[in-house]
Amino acid sequence: MCRVMEDMRNEAEYRKTIEIAHTFISMGDLSYEKIAEGTGLSIETVKELAKKKDFVPGGDME
Repeated sequence: MCRVMEDMRNEAEYRKTIEIAHTFISMGDLSYEKIAEGTGLSIETVKELAKKKDFVPGGDME
């Protein structure tokens, strides 16, 4: 049961990181490289997120 809780916490943390990256992308002040560096996401993930026009905070990135 502890593993399930840990997985849920990790998923929530990842989703929050995605939301933060999207906010930075929307602001337009930072390069993808800086956003990746600041969030810990890969540059490829940041670029894919930037391509998504239908981004919904808390929704799936896939």
